[in-house]
Order: sequence, then structure tokens, then C-alpha cells
Amino acid sequence: MKTSEFKALNADVGPVVLESVNIVFRLLDELSSVRRPMGVTELAIRLAAPKARTYRHLASLRRLGIVEQDPLGDKYRLGPRLVSYSEAACEQFDLRTL
Repeated sequence: MKTSEFKALNADVGPVVLESVNIVFRLLDELSSVRRPMGVTELAIRLAAPKARTYRHLASLRRLGIVEQDPLGDKYRLGPRLVSYSEAACEQFDLRTL
């Protein structure tokens, strides 16, 4: 990790945000905000991250069922495992107050 990246991640008071966790959630944010499958190159550009690093994170998320890869177009989309997280979150919160 570059020194500038480390400082940026530690700028706030509190626990350190791991770079890999930050990238994973940025990937999920991008995939959820555009609401369409996206390729590695497009995601890497949006994250301003190296394509190889973006691919490695997507491959890990795919293996865990967090994202899916379209076998024909090689693009990624949110995966079915996120549905169970969503259902669990809905049960833990009072949606009226949110």
C-alpha cells in the first residue's frame, strides 16, 4: 500500500479501514448504483484501481457468491448471497424509523 493511500484510509478518527475491505465495498457500491453488469476494465476505471487488483477482488467475491459473472459477456453483477444479507438486515432494523 502506498503511503498516501495509508494516510487517506487513516484520516478519520477510529479504527483503520483495510484497503481490501475498502475496495470490496467500493466494488459493491458501483455494481449497486449502476444496476447493470459491469466489466473489470470499467470497474477498475471507476475505482481508479489497477485492473489486476480489481479482477482479484471480483474473483474472490465470485467464489463467495457475493457477485456473479455472466458466462457470455464476462461482466459482473451482484450475486444471490447478498439477498440473504438483505433479508437479515431487514429483520434487524425497524424500517419505519430508517
